[in-house]
Amino acid sequence: MKWRLLDLGVIEPYETDTIKEGLLIAIKKDLIPNTLCFAVPKRVVWIGPRTNLEKRVNLEYCRKESIPIIRDLTGAGPSALDEDTLIYALASRERVPDTECIFHAIKAMGLEDCVLSESNDVLVSGQKIVGTLGRIFPSGIYVAGGVIAVDFNPEFCEKALLTPTDLFAGKEAKSHREWVTTLKTKLGREVSYGEVISAIKVAFEAELDAKFEVAHSFTEVEEQIREELKDKYRSESWLKLGKWSPVKDYGR
Repeated sequence: MKWRLLDLGVIEPYETDTIKEGLLIAIKKDLIPNTLCFAVPKRVVWIGPRTNLEKRVNLEYCRKESIPIIRDLTGAGPSALDEDTLIYALASRERVPDTECIFHAIKAMGLEDCVLSESNDVLVSGQKIVGTLGRIFPSGIYVAGGVIAVDFNPEFCEKALLTPTDLFAGKEAKSHREWVTTLKTKLGREVSYGEVISAIKVAFEAELDAKFEVAHSFTEVEEQIREELKDKYRSESWLKLGKWSPVKDYGR
């Protein structure tokens, strides 16, 4: 099976917003092979399709610090991301066990005590180290993505996100600081993004019998598709998607 591994390196915050839908459209048009994409975002807050912006994001802090807020095509709760974080996006013509592959990759890096939770989180000693979520679209295309905590900035997370009283219900952890762990912490050493990507590549190749062609940038036609999507993803109407009515004067 032919796959493309797209390693974008460090990218600007708003460059993350159109990745998933861009891949979805390009695959629907049969312009690209199945693709597994990695990137390291500069400081940004991601929210999922159904995230209540007012209740989960500190809008005043984000506005004051000029931190972009992006509503992702897939995803669950909000995440405060920066260059300590490796994100991945995947688009495939059929559903693939991406979460299981990520789990096997993390385990192979030396974390034998990791488990895969029912909510598709990878946990190590009861703490979250990877969050993933996937969705099959009406076209049959499978789009997934996740956040891999190579390191973690709890101060940024606590300032940028709001914590509902029931967020940690049923968990021993009662804060993001207690709930999230990192590869650096659990392995007790520095971990490069290249090492993580290599481990995930090996896991995907073994699980899917896939052969990856490595690239470091989108094709010209993909860039055109993403350019056409930018106005939507950066509009207030997209950010306020859903039944909620966030702060009206929040500006970017």
